[in-house]
Amino acid sequence: MIYDGPERRVARDAALAEYRAAIRDTTRLNRLFAILGEPAPLAILVDRVLLALSEMFAADVVALLQPAGPDDLLPLGAIGLPEELIRRPFSGLEGSHAAVAINDRAPVLVENALGDPTMDLQLAELGVETAAWLPVLGSQEVLGVLVLGRCQPVPFTRSDADMLMAMTYRIGLVVERARADEAGKRLDSRLRQAEKVESLGRMAAAIAHHFNNKLTAVMGSLELALDDLAVGRDARIEIANAQEAARQASVVSLMMLSYLGQSFHAREALDLVATCREALPELICSLPPKVQLRTEFPEAALTVRASEVEIRQVLANLVLNAGEAMATGEGEIVVAIREVPASQVVPSPLLSPGWTPGAGPYACLEVFDNGSGMDPKLLGNAFDPFFTTKFTGRGLGLPVVLGVVRAHHGTVTVDSEPGRGSTFRVFLPLTVPTQDRKRE
Repeated sequence: MIYDGPERRVARDAALAEYRAAIRDTTRLNRLFAILGEPAPLAILVDRVLLALSEMFAADVVALLQPAGPDDLLPLGAIGLPEELIRRPFSGLEGSHAAVAINDRAPVLVENALGDPTMDLQLAELGVETAAWLPVLGSQEVLGVLVLGRCQPVPFTRSDADMLMAMTYRIGLVVERARADEAGKRLDSRLRQAEKVESLGRMAAAIAHHFNNKLTAVMGSLELALDDLAVGRDARIEIANAQEAARQASVVSLMMLSYLGQSFHAREALDLVATCREALPELICSLPPKVQLRTEFPEAALTVRASEVEIRQVLANLVLNAGEAMATGEGEIVVAIREVPASQVVPSPLLSPGWTPGAGPYACLEVFDNGSGMDPKLLGNAFDPFFTTKFTGRGLGLPVVLGVVRAHHGTVTVDSEPGRGSTFRVFLPLTVPTQDRKRE
């Protein structure tokens, strides 16, 4: 007969409790890993994981937070948080529970959340009494914070924290993989778009060349027909009208070639300041009478390698575009030129995707107007060929600016706000920095 005394029964009960805890933890892990292994979008996976964690750990609130700024975190997903609280950022300031968990890469357990002055207001408003904050670790960095809260005085144990840390590490790897997959898909999409744009560009250039050649033949034939007709014949007027229409169509085809960076104009060392100063008087005559134009030009020359015809075209399109932005027919346009270091050239991802400035300085041609300005949607279409907000017009002014500047290895940026005007900046690489010209 085996004596079953109190000590043996205590040992047996303890072993049985440990066995049951191990079974429970294994079941929890297997359930979570099964969810994370499902082929579903990241948002759906996160919702399923948080719901499972809420059930496993009897948590009233579960949220997966990710950085949304230097000191803020926003939920990637949440269970138990009302919609108005989801939109409110959690604190990531130094000393907050989230910051401590991230910096120490270790769980933070709070047993008296109601009396904790550093507790986030969202959790305080919901009456959370105990909480756990756990860093979500990726392969190389902390991706966010997992928060669990209970609206009852049942604290999270160290065993809970250890189990949750194992789970958050797996969650972090899944989040990291999902983000990498999404980034890869976006990159593939951009590459396909770039290939399509390049293909369309080649086709458009071929059509523009072919169209221009045919128009040249048409205009030549019309010129010969005019020479054969006697002065005063009505047919001369019709032929002259056809000749002018063909000339305007040829201008459009040449503008398309400029947009595609395939113009015929030669490039040479050009003083940008002198070129713009000479071109402005003619442009002023094309502006509304109550629009004032002011210049801010340096005394020293700024030399770029460019086509004078195309630089004049860029300036004309920007100035005339600024004049058309004056809804009331009056306002001010400022044309400024200055030298800037490459570090101050910040390209627009929309207008110059993948473009990076060179090492040398740049000439900046800036055209400001205090006209109607543009909202983000309008600005997103402003440089598309044939897009125009005017009843009449070809919609090629700004696209030509972009095409010419790109062909000159430069970039274009725009700052615009409805009701406050727009500032267009053209950056072109300088061939001779200012200090070298002074030494000469």
